[in-house]
Amino acid sequence: MAKYLTLCYSTPTYLAFHINLDTWNKLPPDIQKIVFNDAQAAANKMQAQQIKEREETDLNAVVKLGVNVYDLPKAERDKWKAALDPYVTKRLADLGDYGVKAKAIWDKANADNP
Repeated sequence: MAKYLTLCYSTPTYLAFHINLDTWNKLPPDIQKIVFNDAQAAANKMQAQQIKEREETDLNAVVKLGVNVYDLPKAERDKWKAALDPYVTKRLADLGDYGVKAKAIWDKANADNP
């Protein structure tokens, strides 16, 4: 059993595609839409499940089992993000134009969903 549990609310994305862009672009628009809609539905289901599990988790029961629970404050999470920023920036730079486009999408998504 885990001795420590850190609640940091850093849910990763559940919607990602790994497909050659040329192959994707050759797919008919209706097939692209089906793939995207199915992936979005799966992402929404996974997100809802995690929210449900968080609400149903009895942290007191976890503590009684001897686990140290640390609810990470936003300020500390921001420090983690700042510490990782140089690495993320370098990795995005290594991706060239794709990294620039990806960062623009992520920045917009984060701004729309603070």
